[in-house]
Amino acid sequence: MEENINISIIVPALNEEKNIASAVRNISTALSGRNDYEILIFNDGSTDQTGEIADALASSSSRIRVIHHALPQNLGGCFREGVAMARGEYAVMLPGDDETDSRTIKNLFKALGSAEIVTTYTVNKKIRSWSRRFISAIYTNFLNFLFGLNLRYFNGPSLIKTDLLKKAPIASNFAYMSAILVRLIKAGYHYKEIEMIIKPPQRQSRALKLKNVYYVLLTILDLFTDIYLRHKIL
Repeated sequence: MEENINISIIVPALNEEKNIASAVRNISTALSGRNDYEILIFNDGSTDQTGEIADALASSSSRIRVIHHALPQNLGGCFREGVAMARGEYAVMLPGDDETDSRTIKNLFKALGSAEIVTTYTVNKKIRSWSRRFISAIYTNFLNFLFGLNLRYFNGPSLIKTDLLKKAPIASNFAYMSAILVRLIKAGYHYKEIEMIIKPPQRQSRALKLKNVYYVLLTILDLFTDIYLRHKIL
C-alpha cells in the first residue's frame, strides 16, 4: 500500500453478496490511474456470503481492507468507525448495494479539492417510489427550514475532509450524514453540490421502519438542542 493516501472510501455491506463485488469494481474503475486511495469494506453482520466475497476482494488488492462486524452497526456506525480508521485526507461512504451510478462516482472524485464538502443530490428521483420521494422531500425541506440551509439533499454520498469529520459527532442511525452536513455547514465550511444518478433499488429501504424513524427524530432533536440551546456546533 502506498503511504500517500488522499481518499478513503468506506463501503458498508449488509447481506450484499449479489452487489458488493460490482460496487467495489465501480469504485476502483472510477479511481483508475490513481494510487492514493484505500477502500474499507465493512461486512456489517451479514448472514450470507458478503464477508467471504469481501475477503476475496481484499486478497486481490492491497488497497482494500475488510472489517467484519458480528452484529450490524448500521450505516452511521460503519461510517464512524471508517472515519476513525481513515488514512485519507478526504473520506466518503459509498453503499455496498451498488446503488450509486458509476458516472456519479467519477464526478465525485473529479470534484476532489473543489470544496471542503462535496455532497450529492439525486436527479433521477422517479426511479424511487412516490412515497419515498414524498417523505424525502418533507425531510429535506424540514431540515432546511429548521437550520436555515438550502441543500437539495441530505443523505447522498459526500466527500468531506477527514479532519472535519473527526470533529463532528456521528450518529449511528440513518440521519448520520444529515447531522454532519448541518453541523459543518453551520460551522462555516464550504460545500459544493453535484448531481447524483442512482440505480433502481434492489430492496425496500430500511430507513422508513418505525424504529429507524424514531432514532432519526432523536438525532435531529439533539442537533437542534446543540445548535440553538447549547450553542455547540462541533
